[in-house]
Amino acid sequence: MKNRVIIFVCFLVITWVGLIWRLGDIQIFSTDSFGPENINLLEKSVQQRTQVIHLGEGRGSFYDRNMLPLTEVPKKDIVVFPFIKEIPEVVQILENRFQKDFSNLAELEQPIQLSELIGHNISMENYTFFVENQTPGLVPIDNSTNYEPLLAEHLLGIVGENAEVESQRYGNTTYNQIGVTGFQSTFDSFLVNQNSEKLLLHVDAKKQPLFGLSYFYKGDSSSFYPVKIKTTIDSTIQHLLEKSVEDNKLGKGGAVLIDIENRDLVAMVSKPSINIDDPFSEGSIINHNLRAYAPGSVFKTVVAAAAIEGGEVDLNHTYNCNLDLYGENEANRKLGALSFEESFAQSCNRTFAQIGEELQRNDPNAIESMSQKIGLTGPVGWTGDIFHYEDFRQFSEEEKGHIWGDWYDRQSAKAINQTAIGQKNVKITPISIANMMATIANRGVFQQVRGVERILYQNGATMVSFNEQQGQRQALQPKTAERLADLLKKVVDSGTGQSLKGLNVAGKSGTAETGREGKEHHWFAGFFPYDQPKYALVVYELDVENGSYLTYPIFREIVEGVYEEEASKD
Repeated sequence: MKNRVIIFVCFLVITWVGLIWRLGDIQIFSTDSFGPENINLLEKSVQQRTQVIHLGEGRGSFYDRNMLPLTEVPKKDIVVFPFIKEIPEVVQILENRFQKDFSNLAELEQPIQLSELIGHNISMENYTFFVENQTPGLVPIDNSTNYEPLLAEHLLGIVGENAEVESQRYGNTTYNQIGVTGFQSTFDSFLVNQNSEKLLLHVDAKKQPLFGLSYFYKGDSSSFYPVKIKTTIDSTIQHLLEKSVEDNKLGKGGAVLIDIENRDLVAMVSKPSINIDDPFSEGSIINHNLRAYAPGSVFKTVVAAAAIEGGEVDLNHTYNCNLDLYGENEANRKLGALSFEESFAQSCNRTFAQIGEELQRNDPNAIESMSQKIGLTGPVGWTGDIFHYEDFRQFSEEEKGHIWGDWYDRQSAKAINQTAIGQKNVKITPISIANMMATIANRGVFQQVRGVERILYQNGATMVSFNEQQGQRQALQPKTAERLADLLKKVVDSGTGQSLKGLNVAGKSGTAETGREGKEHHWFAGFFPYDQPKYALVVYELDVENGSYLTYPIFREIVEGVYEEEASKD
């Protein structure tokens, strides 16, 4: 009997010690890392007593040159906390303001935005009412959880989750979302924020507010963050470009518009549009303006520049434009005997094949050197040092241009012939072609293209300013640029660009074979107004059926639209 009592007492002691240890482990020793799953008990306890609604990720946003938003701006809304269903007076206020039955509040367990509850956005009048009349359980907020671009989707890019890229950029530091493409990716280190914005209310077991009706904001309430990125985009003109390519049903291609004087990117559009549900499917995420493609006869501008600037090629005679590219057979387009100027206007392949051969005989680097001078081998986007970033590139996805395949091609007559008309291995980006036209229009002065003017703190102060004249240099002699400009004007006046006649524009058309049967790339690149150049514009269509070109009507619509916009400002 005595042994049984001892065993029972020992059992009670061990049980009580175990319980006391368990309670101690839960409440004192392992509060932040309990059990095999390392659960934070304090955090869980707070979560059980807290109702939370997310206001945004605290990420920076993009604006156009006039500080108009390019990504979704914070939306005015009202947070509805569930406990108001116990306050008839508050429910009555809602029903009176919105003329709606709010009996569905009885089922509410977590905070919700009023716009979701009523199925539409909150009017400014109602928002102001609740700001001025503080009502228990109804909190006016600025809510921003969507960073999809309103305009210029390929330029700005998208935001999402990518653990691999996040690890490469930031190591063990984790963020809610990161930039995946475009400017969202390029400027990600300025835009990211670890502190998502939340509104919290502590409640008891019956979901009633603790500590009165005190709400808590969790996030970065600094006057410095999140940052604002001021781009060089003009929203009105950007919309014009997007509408034109959409209305004309451009399937694949795009347009680039650059301010000639300061090389600011005014507008940029790429097609097809981004498939938001599956952005990487079928290449919808690609910004074609930054990819290199065969430019076709637009490249004759480079050959003409090399011939004019070098001075070693005799351009004062006529060329037999009844012959094909190689001078072996009759051409499909028999143009007769043409001068150099007429050959450029009519885009005679045989003329530029001969000039290309003569250039390469005199200097095997002639064509490539001129391409480099005017930026076609790129990149041409703004590049420079900011903070601890060396060679920071605004257009981080921009490809370099390419001229030759190998050294043999520089000496092979047929390879030179094809290269001289923008075929063979020639690949050039649309943005660099636009910048070439700007260089010609600006008397031969080259400059890098800027897409972002500055990064601003939340209070409007400047964090980073990007030099407007980055990379400025005299790429062409002014007389060479003037002669090229005159050649480009003749294309519109009497050559292949006559459908644009009357617009006061100068430019060059181009058609490039793709190697895929029945498919071509078609271009028109130029500048306007001719007599007082202000804008350089490239419109191009990729993988188009032979002869069915949309580039000319789109180019015309954009020029006319820009003229109208300029006139409205006067």
